[in-house]
Amino acid sequence: MNIMIEHIYKIIKNEYFLVSIIIILAFGVRLYRINSPIADWHSWRQADTASVSKIYVERGIDFLFPRYHDISSIQTGIFNKEGLRLVEFPLFNAIHATLYKSAPQISLEVWGRLTSIFSSLFSTFLIFLIGRKFIGKWGGLLASFFFAFLPFNIYFSRVILPEPMAVAFGLLSLWLFVKFIDSERSWVLFSSAAVCSIAILIKPFVFFYAAPAIYLALKKYGIRKIIFNWRFLLALDITLVPFFLWRAWINQYPAGIPFWQWAFNGDRIRFRPAFWKWIFGERFGRLILGVWGIVPFSFGLLDAKRKNYFN
Repeated sequence: MNIMIEHIYKIIKNEYFLVSIIIILAFGVRLYRINSPIADWHSWRQADTASVSKIYVERGIDFLFPRYHDISSIQTGIFNKEGLRLVEFPLFNAIHATLYKSAPQISLEVWGRLTSIFSSLFSTFLIFLIGRKFIGKWGGLLASFFFAFLPFNIYFSRVILPEPMAVAFGLLSLWLFVKFIDSERSWVLFSSAAVCSIAILIKPFVFFYAAPAIYLALKKYGIRKIIFNWRFLLALDITLVPFFLWRAWINQYPAGIPFWQWAFNGDRIRFRPAFWKWIFGERFGRLILGVWGIVPFSFGLLDAKRKNYFN
């Protein structure tokens, strides 16, 4: 009996068992009203994304000419007679449509949410791996736990949008880069660059995920070895060239490119009082940290003055 209890205790104490429990529970909470209509927050954007997937189901997958059910000039300022939807590279839509066609008894809306949920669960596991590497087993488990169960993140990791998939690819790229730092194998570096390229094609903001990778590279190699190392230069090309090719392609069809100037301060609101309130008061303070989460976050910032920012 004692041997059995000891064996059970070892299983429960095992970090992979615990992260499995986190992932299972995370999957469960994301199933809440999964079959509800696309009428929740950001419904218009979710409907646009689902529309591309629906046309892929009906007409076949066309990566170069994704279309949706809108031929108006509302989103682009130009009459869009072909209904082109040229924003992110439509990998999410291709996977969404393929999953639906493989099991059409599950609705297109549910498959769209499941596609994001599966991406989010993969991200949860990657966060555990990265956290375990730099802040220990319990740090990795806590990081994955909060990623999995923050209410704000629960909602935005089950939407019919490409962001959860972009995050998953971005984290996978970062994890592969960490493995490269440890092993210095070129194929691992190039794999990280290729995955990062896919993430950036899905959502360009993933480029900011390069910050910790740059930190790790500078810490180990120094700036001179990075600049004059052919492996890093080739990895940079692998990462960025597909994105620039995609942008060059879609720029030929401006009717399919929605307004984007606002992202670069086109409305002149950036750094004004309303901007800081929106970022730190509404998004960060209330929606993400839930007000009370500001307290432990502040303690974490106060304790961050150290040489190694990962330990």
